[in-house]
Amino acid sequence: QALAEGETVGMQPDAEQQYEDLPLPRSLQDLVARRLQSLSQDVLRVLEAASVLGRELGEGMLSAVTGLESDLLLRGLEELLARHILEEAGPGRLWFVHDRIRQTAYEAIPADVRRRLHQAAAEAMERPGAAADAAALGYHWQHAERPAQARDCHLRAARSAAADRAAPSGPDS
Repeated sequence: QALAEGETVGMQPDAEQQYEDLPLPRSLQDLVARRLQSLSQDVLRVLEAASVLGRELGEGMLSAVTGLESDLLLRGLEELLARHILEEAGPGRLWFVHDRIRQTAYEAIPADVRRRLHQAAAEAMERPGAAADAAALGYHWQHAERPAQARDCHLRAARSAAADRAAPSGPDS
């Protein structure tokens, strides 16, 4: 019955996360890195920005972070989709086929470029009309090495989470 209801039998609650956190064998890391190194510079720019944005991302945010003209962005996305690095996750949404690919791409970004991409992501999230999650925004400011902005966002996220927990839920509350 537990299996029918989608429950995990005999596994600790964090077992799936522990599995995801296992290091990728070196041979597979090398294979993924070689696969990514064969990309053109424009496609690599798209991939780097996508990897900074996370496992799942919006095309609009990706456009804002890359700063590429729409035709270059579209060609880059088409290649990443054709190479099965990214998949469509819904209208205007993309996701990495596997987070290890994203992680390998992210770790290959030079530190100064990574910092600038995180800053571009944070700035794009703060634009009027952008639905900015305070925790995600804080994460990007932190990795952009902007501690004051990161702290403010993390505090906002913590206050929001505390308020959510304190709020009554359901009809019996």
